[in-house]
Amino acid sequence: YPRELLRPGGGEVAPGERLPLVVFLHGSGARGADPRVVKVDASRLLSGLRGRRALVALPRCPAGEWWSPEQVWATVEE
Repeated sequence: YPRELLRPGGGEVAPGERLPLVVFLHGSGARGADPRVVKVDASRLLSGLRGRRALVALPRCPAGEWWSPEQVWATVEE
């Protein structure tokens, strides 16, 4: 899946630093190619993570499709 990866502190991650990965799978209303829709859908999660050091993956499920567990894992492993 196409995805956006948000890094804490505007992208500053020290070499060798290990961070938790949060994967946000949006609802059916956010399917499609516009990443802004996914960010709106994830806004409550993102505000709850403020001040915490974590990577956040925001994959986008294409319009007319459903999440595939295999594709989600492939996206996470990238």
